Amino acid sequence: MAFPNRQNQGLDSLYIEGRYTAGSGWTGTKAIHGGEYKNVGGTGNPVKFNGMDWWKSDGGKYIENWVFVYMVYLFRQLGVDLFDRLAKQVG
Repeated sequence: MAFPNRQNQGLDSLYIEGRYTAGSGWTGTKAIHGGEYKNVGGTGNPVKFNGMDWWKSDGGKYIENWVFVYMVYLFRQLGVDLFDRLAKQVG
């Protein structure tokens, strides 16, 4: 498992509009990178996930969930520069 000890943190904001709810946190989750994630082997590095969750409700139940993670920052913590990787693939 890539992040076996992940711990969710408190939200910085919560938005509600009709059937949609969203929450964000600059450090939404903390973990140790313990195993392979997206072709990057476990580094043992502490990491912070930053992003936003969106939920859609229907009939008083959440029926969909979308999670947006700031991947550039996450991969930087794993020692990977995504912009450099992309430049090498394109160029």
